[in-house]
Amino acid sequence: METGTDTAVLALFSTLVVLMVGNLWHQNRENTKTRELIIDTRELIVSTNTETRTELRGEIRELDGHVRTLSTKVAKLGGQFTEFKEATEHHFRQIEDNQRELRDSVNSTNDRLDRTRESLNDAKERLARIEGHLGIDPPPPPTE
Repeated sequence: METGTDTAVLALFSTLVVLMVGNLWHQNRENTKTRELIIDTRELIVSTNTETRTELRGEIRELDGHVRTLSTKVAKLGGQFTEFKEATEHHFRQIEDNQRELRDSVNSTNDRLDRTRESLNDAKERLARIEGHLGIDPPPPPTE
């Protein structure tokens, strides 16, 4: 019986060895496929990165040109803004001076009108006293 048992053990052992070799062969095939996929992916990533970098370099150069152009325009506008600001401040000061002169002139005119009004009222009173003293009737009020 030993040979029967040995044969059974040998058959079982050989089956296990075949299964293990088959499993190793299958794992080796899968590892090879995975390795190839990793290599392909790396190559794709490298080529994509290279293309992207090349495109970005061109876009960055273009953007640098736009930035330089805009910087030049902003510098010009800054100069113009300063000129406009100075002109505005100058005109504002002139307007304030003109308003002050106009206000002084109006006040002076009002003062002269007040003095003239007072002088006319005084003259009217004196004329009324003189007319009263001479017995002259006052003229009728004007009709409108």
